Amino acid sequence: MPSAPQSSFVIRTFATLAHVLLALGMLPPSMLSAQAATYQHVDTSMQKRCLEPRFTESPARLDELHTLYVEQQAVSPQSDGRVLVAGDPVFLWRRTGERHEFVEQDSMIGMVITPPSHVSAVISPLPGRHLTSMRAATLPDGWWLVVAAEVVPVQAPKDPRVLALWSGETDGTRWRAVQKLPSVPDSLLMTTISMSAIAYRDGKALFSIQGLRGDQPRVVLYESTPNGWTVSSIVVGTRSYVATALTSSHELLAVVENDSTEQEDVNSLFVYAKRYQDSVWTGRTRLVRGYRSPVYDPTLDVRSDGMVLTWRRTAENGRDNAAWSARLNDAGELVGALRYVTDGSRLLYHAVRGDRGVWALTNWNRPLDRQQLIEHDADAVPSNSIVSATPLGGLLGIAITSDFFVLVASRRAVSPDDPAVISLIRAYPWRCQ
Repeated sequence: MPSAPQSSFVIRTFATLAHVLLALGMLPPSMLSAQAATYQHVDTSMQKRCLEPRFTESPARLDELHTLYVEQQAVSPQSDGRVLVAGDPVFLWRRTGERHEFVEQDSMIGMVITPPSHVSAVISPLPGRHLTSMRAATLPDGWWLVVAAEVVPVQAPKDPRVLALWSGETDGTRWRAVQKLPSVPDSLLMTTISMSAIAYRDGKALFSIQGLRGDQPRVVLYESTPNGWTVSSIVVGTRSYVATALTSSHELLAVVENDSTEQEDVNSLFVYAKRYQDSVWTGRTRLVRGYRSPVYDPTLDVRSDGMVLTWRRTAENGRDNAAWSARLNDAGELVGALRYVTDGSRLLYHAVRGDRGVWALTNWNRPLDRQQLIEHDADAVPSNSIVSATPLGGLLGIAITSDFFVLVASRRAVSPDDPAVISLIRAYPWRCQ
C-alpha cells in the first residue's frame, strides 16, 4: 500500500489526467464526476508570490458628496497606473444626511481610477445617446481606444437593437477621433450580447460582435487600419462567445460553437487563425469538445511568450462549473496540456502583466458565496490562491498595474434605488514588475 504522500500524488495525477481527457472529449463526463471529490490542489506555498492578500477598499467617490457606480464592461490599465472603467449603466449618487439620493444624468460613461482610491468621471463623447457594450484598449501615448454600441433601449431579457457602433480615444478628460464605424453589409443584424474585448497591437485593433443573416450565425469582425476601420464577417456554427487576439504573426479568434461533425454537441471551443497577410481564416482547431459539458466565457490574453486562453465549462449535472486554461503560441497552437484551474466558478475573469497573471472567480451559490483570486506563473501554472467569503455581487472588473491588482465590484442591491449599488475599489499590492 502506498504511503500517504504517495497516495495523494496518485490521486492528484489521476484527477488532472481525467480532467484533461474530458476536455479533449476522450472521457465520458460521468466518469469524471466520480473523481471530483478526490481532486486536490497542488501545494504552491513555496512558489513566488506577486499578489499580496491584504487590500484596501474604498467607494468610488468623486468628492465628499458624490459617489459612482459604473458597470464594469471595460477595464483597461494604463502604463502610468491609471485604470479606465467604462460601462452602462452609470449611477451618480449624492449623499444627503444618512441617505444616498440618485442624481439623474446621462453624460457619464465611466471613471478613471488612480489606485488605490482616487476617482475621476469620464464624460460621454456623445451626450444624450444610449451607449452600451463599452470596450477599451490601452494606447501607447497614455490614451485609451474606446468602442461602444449605440442602441435603442428595451426591457430585459430582450436584446437592444444596435443603431451604430462608435469608436473614440480618451485620456480620461478629453476625446479625440470620435467616429461612427462602417455599417455591416446586407443589413446583417447585430447583437451586443457577446461583443468581444478589443485586441490591440502595434497600431492595429480588432474586435468582434455577433451577427445574424436570416438564421445563419456570423462573427462580424471590425479591424482598424491606417486608412480607417473595415468590417467583414465569417460564417460559424451556432455560437455563444468569441474572443480576439493579435500576436506577432496572426489574428486569432477563440469561438464557442456547436461542432457540426458530432451527432450531439453543445458549445465546443475552437481556435481560428489567420496570418496578417492572408484574407481567409484558414486555421480552425477544436481544443475542447463541449458535448454535455458546454464551454462559456473564453478570454485570450497576449503575453511576451504567447497567450493564455481561459474558459469555464459546466459539468453534466448543469450546476457545477470549472475554470480551465491553456497556453497557445503566436499561431494559436496549443503549448503543453490543457490545465484545470479550479471548480466553483460562476464568473471568471483574467488579467495579465508581463508573464504573470491572476484569475478572479466568484460563486453565486448562496449562502456559500465566495471570491477566489488565483495567481499564475510564467508557465500559466496556478500558484498563490486567496479565497474569502464576499459581500460583493454581480460583475467584477480586474486589472494589474505596476503597483496594484485592482478589483472593482459592488455590494448586492436590495432594490433598484439601493444606495449599496456603489462601485467599490479593492487595491491589492502587486510585487512583481
